[in-house]
Formats: sequence, structure tokens, C-alpha cells
Amino acid sequence: MDDQQLEHILFRSFDVIPLPILVSESTASQGHMSPDRIPLRRHLFLNRAFREQLGYELQDLPDMESWFHLAYPDESYRNSVIQAWHNQIEQSLHHGLEVAEMPALIRCKSGHSRWFIVTAQLGADAIPDSHIVTFRDIHDLQCMVEEVSRLSCTDPLTELTNRRGAQQQLQALWLQGQPLSVVLGDIDHFKQVNDRYGHPAGDAALCAVAHAMAGQLLPGESLARWGGEEFLLILPGCDIEQAARRAEQLRQHVSTTRLPWQGKQIALTISLGCASMKGQESIDYLLMMADRALYQAKEQGRNRVVISAQ
Repeated sequence: MDDQQLEHILFRSFDVIPLPILVSESTASQGHMSPDRIPLRRHLFLNRAFREQLGYELQDLPDMESWFHLAYPDESYRNSVIQAWHNQIEQSLHHGLEVAEMPALIRCKSGHSRWFIVTAQLGADAIPDSHIVTFRDIHDLQCMVEEVSRLSCTDPLTELTNRRGAQQQLQALWLQGQPLSVVLGDIDHFKQVNDRYGHPAGDAALCAVAHAMAGQLLPGESLARWGGEEFLLILPGCDIEQAARRAEQLRQHVSTTRLPWQGKQIALTISLGCASMKGQESIDYLLMMADRALYQAKEQGRNRVVISAQ
């Protein structure tokens, strides 16, 4: 049996496998790459599952370069995928593995994007100089994981980021070493709202303040429900004076908020404390200084902004 017959039998067997499969081989320019650092390989075969699940025919993607441009049309994401593939292949070869594998969000011919685990066999004994690539659809699982992750970082009442999500954001910003300020706010006399009108009114007040503040956010800013009736505003790249100005703007906006409740209009105000990174302080220290400033705002009569005296 010659190589061509063996290849025909192999491809025919691939056609009944329910996983999408793509087979490529090195071109005459073996070892060379396109300007985008994509290996110069031509595609020999794709099976029925590939055509059904991803929608492409062999004529749509005759080589590796066309595949990368169709599957990853966004240039920035395509470049990140290419780099990730180079890293995965280097690691696999370093550890003596015959496959490289990674997840990727692939644009199907229909225009929809789906998550797949892409596994490339780095060498196929039956087909010299060829790679066999398989695709496992994990889109539903990936979406479920992302939704669980989102919910774990979201306050269910106000739909703001919760304390856990805010802490993750603060840690990421701290690691970047960029200027950072925070504003810690507390709804004034919140206990009186609960005691006088009931906890449903308290929940409504929390949502009203959250909505009022969130509607005033500028690009790059983030607002979280820090806990109870407290909110945390994260201001990347802001110094203490800028943070104080933003806090005052939000304070004024909240002070105009009225909560309709059982025929009454409940006035809502908020006290805010500002703190800013001045060196390599920890996130805990930054939050402690904001909390101290907030306490001073309450002591001074509430419905005001106080800057931390660091």
C-alpha cells in the first residue's frame, strides 16, 4: 500500500469521527513563516464534522494563513492566539510531547464565534510533515464558567461589582504600579430608613444610590458595593485632588435623588472618604485611609467629602 492509498484510508476514517479535524502539511518553504508569524502550511483535508460545526469548506481555507485570518478576524486577538500557539508548541517540544493544546474563541463561517479546545498533533507518522488538528466544542461550558465567575463577583441586589470583584480589580491595578485613588461612600442614616420604612425600603434605597452613582461613572472608573450600605469607587490614574472632585460630583448627584416610597419622597445623601496611593502602600492601607476619611465625614455632619490626611 503506497502513501497515497494510506492517506485516502486515513481521511475516510476521519470523516466518520464526530470531532472536527483539519490536516495540514508543510509547504516548500518549510520552517518559514508569513509576516504575521503564521507557519506556511497548506491544508490537505477537513472532515465532515469540521464542515458541519465550523461551516468552512477546504476551498475557504487553503492554507494556515487564511485559516488564522478567517478564524480570528480581530487583529489583536489573532496576534495573541499566534503568540500563545508559539508558546504552547515550544513547551510541548521542550517536554517531549507530541501535541500542543489550548482554548480559542473561533469565528465560524456563519459569523458566530464559539469556544473550542484546539489540539495539534505535531507530527503524524502516517502522513510525514503533517499536522492533525482536532477541535472540541466547549462553548456552552465556557459560557457557563464565565457566567458563574461573573455572578461570583456581582452583588445580586444592586448588580454592581461586589467586594470580591473590587478586591480583584484593586489587586490587578496595584500590580501595575499605576497611580490609584479610591473613594469609600456610606449612605447617611441608612438604619433610620430600615427602621422607619422597613428593609424593602432599605433595599430600594441601596439600589437608588447605586443607580445614581453608576450612571455618573466615567470611562475607566469602577463602582462596587463594598458591603452593607457602603460603596467603593475605584479611580485608576487619579490623584487625591481628582478623586475629591469626582467624589463631590457624585455626592451632589446623590443628594438630588429622591426615593418614592408609600406616597412619600425619601431624601438620600452619602458621605465619602478619599484616599490615594503615594508610594508602595498596600491595598489594605489605602482602604484603611479611605475608611478613616469616611469616618471623619460622618463625624463632621455627613453628606460631605473628606480627603485622607496621609
